[in-house]
Amino acid sequence: MRAIIFTAASFVAALTTSALSADAVMEEPVATSFNWTGAYIGLEAGYSWAKSKADYTAFLAIDAPMDPKGFVGGIYGGYNFQLRNSVVLGIEGDINYADVHGSTPTLEGGVPIAGQSFDGKVDWTASIRGRVGYSINRFLPYVTAGGAFAHYDVGNTAGGVTEHAFDRTLSGWTVGVGADYAFTDNLIGRVEYRYADFGTKSAGAVLFENYDVDLKTNDLRIGLAYKF
Repeated sequence: MRAIIFTAASFVAALTTSALSADAVMEEPVATSFNWTGAYIGLEAGYSWAKSKADYTAFLAIDAPMDPKGFVGGIYGGYNFQLRNSVVLGIEGDINYADVHGSTPTLEGGVPIAGQSFDGKVDWTASIRGRVGYSINRFLPYVTAGGAFAHYDVGNTAGGVTEHAFDRTLSGWTVGVGADYAFTDNLIGRVEYRYADFGTKSAGAVLFENYDVDLKTNDLRIGLAYKF
């Protein structure tokens, strides 16, 4: 009798242990990959530094390297579509307030000309771009390229008179690299570097003679977006 009771107790204990083990396996959460498909909108801020020079077309030795720099910040948004091979395709736009400015004396052969100077200021930028990334679960490194826009105002001063002959909205192209990280299913952080080239434009006849202005910008930005 004791043997039968011991055997039955052992059988019940074995069943109980097996059931508990099965429950533990069934209740264990299964990790799922993050899917990047969807729309998003966010805020960004960063630092911009530019190469920009005014060159007088009639006086090859006279120029003014303004090289503006400063703060940029605004909004961005877009849509991503994740393919089965983890490649992520997207389109994105942004518009930013800018406080990016620089000033310099007008130079002749590298020597400042007394009483003459240039000041350049970018006060907003924007872009519309495509993106290609590769999903590593919640981490998305990417490259981006497209069209860029900026408003650039250049003032040139001579003899106490300042003229803003160059005050334009410029168009150009931009390329960049970055990385997004999904902290949650909805909150996505970002770090991004972008280069933009707006070419060279003529300011027309001004205080001295015609001069040309070029603008190339570098931006380093961070952002935080909400994914719908």
